[in-house]
Amino acid sequence: AAKLSADGSRFLYATYLPGSMLSASAIAADAHGNAYVVGMTKDSHAYITKLSADGSTFPYTRVLSGANFEVASAVAVDPAGNLVVAGETGSTDFPVSSSAVQITLAGVENAFVTKLDPAGNVVFSTYLGGAEREISNAVQIDSAGQIYVAGSTTSADFPATTGAFQPAPVVPLWSQGPAGFIAKLSADGSTLEYASYVMSVDGVASLAVN
Repeated sequence: AAKLSADGSRFLYATYLPGSMLSASAIAADAHGNAYVVGMTKDSHAYITKLSADGSTFPYTRVLSGANFEVASAVAVDPAGNLVVAGETGSTDFPVSSSAVQITLAGVENAFVTKLDPAGNVVFSTYLGGAEREISNAVQIDSAGQIYVAGSTTSADFPATTGAFQPAPVVPLWSQGPAGFIAKLSADGSTLEYASYVMSVDGVASLAVN
């Protein structure tokens, strides 16, 4: 991981990540300059590691794991330092919360959404998906703490909500299944505010919220 000066002319720091980390998928920075890196460990589980503003220490590292595999692919941080990470898992025993929107793995591989507090403690964690495969590509948090996640799906029964702009799957001519999804979760992860299919080539790759 590396931090550049505001004008991009020099490195303020560059550091290796801890040795247990196999890959890094995404990074976000908070208002104090701390960085949060997510990806997959060498034993195929999702991780989140916090890097201090000067790059000298890792205040915390959390691993999210079940019996199969996990990878974290997107991360966002709010002004209070709460963190949301999204990814995908094939584990039936992924550590979800009892009040989560989806407490069981519905398919071969579902997306997951996990929220951590500023100290790195898990606030909630949930599956999100249908009977086939979902991959999370992007996550954002709005000013009210509500969470937006987007990615790709091959499930004909992705949990799209009534009134969504595309509640039913549409299979494009270039594909054998639905392509994209977008969903909004409540700040505590207990409610799926809305979820919709999105017609796209490879799913939804990025998100922006006001």
